[in-house]
Amino acid sequence: LIVYFFLYASFLYSLPTNALAGIIIGADVLSKFVTAFMINTLDYARTEETSKTKVLYNPISLHKFMLMAVICIIPLYFLGTNFWAVIPMILITIGLRHYFKRKIGGYTGDCCGASVLLSEQAFYLGFFITTALPAKAREVDSATAAPSAAPLFLRQAPHRLLLPIPPRPYKDPPLCAR
Repeated sequence: LIVYFFLYASFLYSLPTNALAGIIIGADVLSKFVTAFMINTLDYARTEETSKTKVLYNPISLHKFMLMAVICIIPLYFLGTNFWAVIPMILITIGLRHYFKRKIGGYTGDCCGASVLLSEQAFYLGFFITTALPAKAREVDSATAAPSAAPLFLRQAPHRLLLPIPPRPYKDPPLCAR
C-alpha cells in the first residue's frame, strides 16, 4: 500500500499541473468501469452461503453496459485526457480478468478493489508515457542543436499517432506570476 501511494504521488507529480483534474477524474471513472467489467464478465467466486456480505451482483444487459462505457469515455474527451493512456489500463484489465478466472474461477470484492487500484495506476502510467515523455523529449530537442536520439514517436505530439481528435495542449503555468 505504501508503494502504491508513492507511485501515485510520483505519477501525479510528473504530469502537467493544468491537466491533473482531467487525469484524476478520468482515471477514477475508468477504474470504476473496470469493476463493472469484472462483475459483468466473471462469475462470483464464492457461493451465496460463503459470501461475506450475502450480496451477489447480477450481470447487466449489454446495452446498459455499452451505455456505461460511453458515459465513462465522454469525460475523457471534454477534460482533454489523452485516449492513448487507456491502452495500458485495458491490458491490465484483460490480464487481471484472465488471472482471476484461472486462479479462483471468478471475482470477489477484493479482486474488484485490486483491479481498481491497478487499473488506475496503469492509466497514470499510460498518460505519463503518452504525454510527459514526449514533452521531455521535445525539451531535450530544443535545448540541444544536435539531432535527437529519441525515437520519432516520442518526438511527435501524441495526437499525431493515429488519434483522430487532437487533445488540448498542455502547458504548465509559470511558478510565480510577476
